[in-house]
Amino acid sequence: MNEDQKAREWRELKAAEAAFFQSLQFLSERVRRARRESLVCRAHFWEVASLLALTLIYCYFVSR
Repeated sequence: MNEDQKAREWRELKAAEAAFFQSLQFLSERVRRARRESLVCRAHFWEVASLLALTLIYCYFVSR
């Protein structure tokens, strides 16, 4: 009986460990996705900023 209880506790511990690592993997994927999205947002920001700067330079030279 004692061996059965130890075996059951061991199985429960292993199941809890597996669930923990699965949730950790899920969180890691969410962090990677957030970083990727952040990089895309920064790239879009700089794209718009450079287009705005080019437009301002163009308008300046056209108005002269």
